[in-house]
Amino acid sequence: MPHKNIEDAKAYFRAYRLKNKKVLDEKYRIYRLKNKVLLRKKCKIRYWNNREVDLRRSREYRTKNLLKMKKYFRKYYKSHKIRIIKNVNKNSHKYSMHRRLYEINDRCSNKTHKSYERYGGRGIKCLLTLNDLIFLWNRDKAYRLVRPSIDRINNDGNYTVPNCQFIEATENSSKANLKHGRYSKYN
Repeated sequence: MPHKNIEDAKAYFRAYRLKNKKVLDEKYRIYRLKNKVLLRKKCKIRYWNNREVDLRRSREYRTKNLLKMKKYFRKYYKSHKIRIIKNVNKNSHKYSMHRRLYEINDRCSNKTHKSYERYGGRGIKCLLTLNDLIFLWNRDKAYRLVRPSIDRINNDGNYTVPNCQFIEATENSSKANLKHGRYSKYN
């Protein structure tokens, strides 16, 4: 339908937009989503194509400007020391628990782990969750120990709450050495 002047055309399209607002909004939303997906794909392709080049460049920069970077990080650490230490202390407990649980699970279930024969190979399973490990940590006051290590009371039992305790790492290793006869208690 031809319009006589520009004002009529603008008024017509304004009315059309108001009338079909939901349909147009939905079409525009779908169009934006498609473009976003395409853009992500392009970025991923560009990233993987240039990844080796970027890594090489950053490695070269680090080797050339090693002293400069050391100075920068020293200065950064001095100016943000309190915040860095606070964050390390705040998160160290949480992440150490995750790491401990991962290590226990790994040696009980991963056949390629170097200690699998002594744990999973003997049928020992990890039945602990992260909350159980945190409970054990608080029950045994492991935060007071210098080097806390998890120990199974019954060496042939699974990793369960009643069968586990936190003790010093030196004590745990000496228990293992005594059991396997590596050295006697009186040496």
